[in-house]
Amino acid sequence: MFLKRLLNIFRKKPKPEPEEYSVDDYIKSHANDNSEENQEKTDHKSKSDVMTQMKKNTNNLIPVEFQYLENLISYRLSQSAAPKFPDPKYWDLPVKDFVVKNGLDQDEATLLLIGLAPHAVPELFDKAIQDKIKSSGDFPEIGGVRGKNFRGFLPTGQTAIFLLSGDDWERRKEVEQLFWSDRDLARRKILWLEELQQGEPVMSGKITVALDYIDLFLFGMTAPPHFSTSFPAKKITTKLTSADIVMSKEVKRHYKTLEDWINYNPALMDKWGMEKRL
Repeated sequence: MFLKRLLNIFRKKPKPEPEEYSVDDYIKSHANDNSEENQEKTDHKSKSDVMTQMKKNTNNLIPVEFQYLENLISYRLSQSAAPKFPDPKYWDLPVKDFVVKNGLDQDEATLLLIGLAPHAVPELFDKAIQDKIKSSGDFPEIGGVRGKNFRGFLPTGQTAIFLLSGDDWERRKEVEQLFWSDRDLARRKILWLEELQQGEPVMSGKITVALDYIDLFLFGMTAPPHFSTSFPAKKITTKLTSADIVMSKEVKRHYKTLEDWINYNPALMDKWGMEKRL
């Protein structure tokens, strides 16, 4: 008898089955609030409102800057309110440093996001427009093309015009000028439009971002190029330092000049304003 009692004491009790927590349960749990103010708010909550609140975090899985771009697409397709442009200082990806340092305005920063979207969030455009149209071909205003290997949506100049200007003709002209060769992004070979066959609209060209800048904007560093026919060279590493190099005084003087130029060029050009003189 004593042995049976002892076994009952140490016998593990089965774990209770977890209860399902539905939207209705969520509403009921908030309906017993003693506060009249909270009671009034709860009474006006619909199931859709509660589901939106319960799923709030699941919709924020992409960087905040691309959440803005996704909302901008939905806005232009008349599915939501106009989104507020987020302060670049609070963006998630390293591209924010470039935007802030170079003082890009809202149009330029958004254009950069449009060009980076296929590399950062490849499904962004297709996901944003799939509820509105079957394919980009059914809605020519949004532009876009399909790649040879990449089967997703690749933005074109027309895509940028649609998202940044909508039906505003004056704004359209401003957006087109963002691609001009004298504008900062194009002049520095950061972002440009793909060249097309003669006779095709210029804005039908695919938005291209330089590969080196893609790595810099997304990862904060530039990936070394792979050895190939287009880049027939390999990076050489050694434990030796510049102090181990044997060279004449004349060669060493030229070497030091090049080293100083590399180290102090940004300060000389930017801080001292010598870019126009040298």
